[in-house]
Amino acid sequence: MNIRMGFIWSTEITDQIGMSVNNDLNLHQIDPETGKRRVSILMCVRRIRQMEPRYSLAWMHLHMRAKWREPKLDGTKGQEVKGLDKMWNPQIQPENACTEMKGSFAYHHVEYDVAGRAFVVELRVMRGPLVSHFDLRHFPFDYQRIHIILKSEKSSDDLELVAPPDEPSVIAQPVFETLLDWHVTKYLDVDMKEMRDEMTQIRHPAFHGEIYVVRKMSYYIWNYFLIMFLITCFIPLTFLVELLGSIHVRLTLAFTLTLTGLSMKFVISNSIPRVPYLTLIDRYVLLILISNWGATTWHAGTYLIADEQTRHTVDLAMTIFCFSAFVVVHLLYYSWLYVTFTSHMDTLKKLNDKHEVHDRNKNGDNINKQIDAVSARFDSKEETVEIKTKL
Repeated sequence: MNIRMGFIWSTEITDQIGMSVNNDLNLHQIDPETGKRRVSILMCVRRIRQMEPRYSLAWMHLHMRAKWREPKLDGTKGQEVKGLDKMWNPQIQPENACTEMKGSFAYHHVEYDVAGRAFVVELRVMRGPLVSHFDLRHFPFDYQRIHIILKSEKSSDDLELVAPPDEPSVIAQPVFETLLDWHVTKYLDVDMKEMRDEMTQIRHPAFHGEIYVVRKMSYYIWNYFLIMFLITCFIPLTFLVELLGSIHVRLTLAFTLTLTGLSMKFVISNSIPRVPYLTLIDRYVLLILISNWGATTWHAGTYLIADEQTRHTVDLAMTIFCFSAFVVVHLLYYSWLYVTFTSHMDTLKKLNDKHEVHDRNKNGDNINKQIDAVSARFDSKEETVEIKTKL
């Protein structure tokens, strides 16, 4: 039976997925006593179209392949097989999808090993928003984790999800044509877990994938941190204005710096999501405003010192203290930024090293190219070719 689907997919193409059907029996074995099945899950992240931390959403384009053993179809190679949609299915669905993923569809076909044993393969395309938690406490020196959670409607007593040992789930490169503010890491971190239904208390097997994305902070350094640093530099400089007879000049400068800092605060607040905690850049802006408030309070308080000589001596001591505090506070703050940034980079480096070792042991580079080549066929809109696999 020939099927026209609007995209290219044939038995010749699916053979490029990378899994050798001759070595699948152990991976997809069925427990003879309980009937518990094992289903392998392979994920390819084709594209990350958009990230919206304000709503904790990431718009994804995903390709999934699930494969399981089907003894009822043994020995049917070369025959026309009908009713695959009515046979046993793991019923795998995206758990953290915000809405129904538009443009999603699935296609099933049968593969056979050299002994004629049958394996059902489900190829699925999913497009839509996924809910992920974005932690912006270290904004803009932060990295985020995008979660991909697929859950089976079957019980963990009936089904086990596994990852193919010689085929890592991958991220197609490049995936972030529209993500100008993020750098996407190369690897997809995968773990098979169980999820408990709150109502029925039934445990369900789940595929849990994480994509690490690192924010490109250069824009925020040049446009926010540098500007605020230059504004801060004027705070201790107000003490250099001659005190005697010029207190009003100091107050005018201090009030001007306060208004300038508040203006920058509003600009920064409008450019980042509203979260119920302070980010790194929020702390810096508040530090500047509090420092300027302290300097303004001092300038106004000098009116209370009647003796001019005492006023001059105390103001000189306060000037030295202000300059010293300016240097120390900024050294501590920027050291904190450096430690935070290097800690994030160390975490990502360990993840990168783990997957590089995995790929070297499992020939992952070659598999990634094969999956990327097959994924590109999903995106083809110019050709429509008959699917030659018989269903």
